Amino acid sequence: MREEEVNYATVVFRNNNQRTVETVSDEVKVQNQPSTHTSDSQDKQEDELRHRFRILACCLGNLCAILLLVIIGIVVYKRSVTNLTAEVHTLTERNMELEAEKKNLTGKLQEVEEGGRRLNISRAQWSIDEYCGRGGQRCQSCQEGWKLFQSHCYASNNPSEAKRQTWEEAREDCRGKISDLVVINNDEEKLQVSDLSWDSLTDKGYWIGLRVMNGTWKWVDGTTERSWNQEPVEGRCAISVQTMRWESVSCDRRMQWICEKKGLSV
Repeated sequence: MREEEVNYATVVFRNNNQRTVETVSDEVKVQNQPSTHTSDSQDKQEDELRHRFRILACCLGNLCAILLLVIIGIVVYKRSVTNLTAEVHTLTERNMELEAEKKNLTGKLQEVEEGGRRLNISRAQWSIDEYCGRGGQRCQSCQEGWKLFQSHCYASNNPSEAKRQTWEEAREDCRGKISDLVVINNDEEKLQVSDLSWDSLTDKGYWIGLRVMNGTWKWVDGTTERSWNQEPVEGRCAISVQTMRWESVSCDRRMQWICEKKGLSV
């Protein structure tokens, strides 16, 4: 507690004519000033409170920052989950579409396989009928109208002049007969083809499977003809004439033609 000091004071009052003098004395209590030690202690307490307040404010600020980061993280996470969910939904739909397409393609493939099986059966029956007759009792290596030579069958097509064909048209006709324009591999086969080129001259030759491709004489089986020295000119094809001779003419000319295919093994 603070100590109090007691002082005495005297007050003198005078009237105008200075005849009466009255003295009044009374006690005055004066509170002592706090000591220096007490003031320093209060300052330390205030500094400590301010220091604690700063620490508390710093902690609250850090907590707010952490909460803000957590909120931002939650928002980003929710957006990521939403986007991922949408992507999963899209992929699921796409997978269902692919499954449907797969099922559709599988059905079509089965139809094609079934059609191919029926076609093979039909071709097999056709082969039997063509090579062995309707009764299937007697089979031959070549169909009727084809000539056998070295396990291959040859057909000479010599229609009237009005029905002669270009090189491409002649080849399509051979393909329709499950064959192709003849490919000559040796002199014996060349002689055989020459014999099939009946009454043939330059204007009445027979197309063979030889033409110019990229500046080279090529057979229809992809092999290159190297023994013939005729100049390779684009748009030219070869014809066979009698006496084992070939000639180069325009592929657009209309000629007769010779087809070739593998003979049936009997």
